Amino acid sequence: MNRKEYMERLQMDLEAVDEQTAKEILQDFTDHFEQGLSEGRSEEEISEELGDPAELISELNTRPHRQAQAESQTQIDALSMVSIEAESADITLKQGTGNDVLVDFYDSRNPLRVHNYRLETVQENDVYAIRVIRLQNSWLRAGAGEHLRLDVTLPSASLDVKISSMSGDIRVPEILHCGKFAASVQSGDIDIRALDAEAVQFTSASGDIHAAVRGELIEAVSISGDLDLTQAHGKLGKFRTTSGDLDIQGCFQAVLAESKSGDLDLAIEAAESLKLDTISGDIHLTLPHTTGFVCSFTTISGDLRPHIHLPLERRSRQLSAGDGHAQIAVKTISGDLKISD
Repeated sequence: MNRKEYMERLQMDLEAVDEQTAKEILQDFTDHFEQGLSEGRSEEEISEELGDPAELISELNTRPHRQAQAESQTQIDALSMVSIEAESADITLKQGTGNDVLVDFYDSRNPLRVHNYRLETVQENDVYAIRVIRLQNSWLRAGAGEHLRLDVTLPSASLDVKISSMSGDIRVPEILHCGKFAASVQSGDIDIRALDAEAVQFTSASGDIHAAVRGELIEAVSISGDLDLTQAHGKLGKFRTTSGDLDIQGCFQAVLAESKSGDLDLAIEAAESLKLDTISGDIHLTLPHTTGFVCSFTTISGDLRPHIHLPLERRSRQLSAGDGHAQIAVKTISGDLKISD
């Protein structure tokens, strides 16, 4: 069967499928022919590889367009961590009131797209692993037009959570209580509305991070994405970007923050120790008007601009206010430092 004959048969078999889905499937098959021809295969060889159009469409119509999994209470009792890996799906994490892990994987626009992937859930010792695995032999065009969603509902118990995604976003739309929480993305964003954990770690290459979070240790690292942590509460905060801006608002005993060219904007309460470093990025530090501090400022061409109501004592690149409770060390190459209350 040549290409023209194959596509005509396929179009006939798609008459019962909605127009938009049929259009996407026809484009997928067209792409397969184009790719096969560019690799030196004949139209007949490609047709044989793809298989009978009627059987393919029949299989798609009988296979579920959502993949779901629920784990029983007996196995959940032995867990300490839930691990989630999804290459391109947007991940939404919620906390349930029961003892089950509920998983739902689907495409919000084209249900057929889930057939490019396999949802795998497995308990490995005390870790419940959820993986969305891209299939290598699917004829549907992976990536194009996909709007994949992976919704995970955690049990009420405070388990450790580890999430990894390439291009998908990670969302926590409502309060989540857990043990240790780690989320890593490449180009997707991380959006956390309310997280209460023992320790928190966010990692992003180019995606932005927005989070309201509480934990003993809070770490966030990004290359070009912005870090925006509002209502952040912890003992130690460690934040680093390369070119992304950093905006931190909250309560910490100690903060380590650095960026090469991104600006640092911090409003910190209860601070005892702050260490802030940039190369060309400016730094704006806001402290409560009653907080005394000693600030050492090391720079080549940056300026120090205090806007403090407490009595100030300035010696070269050192600034003291009030009782000197908070110890602040700032280094820049050309970035300015502004301290205000």
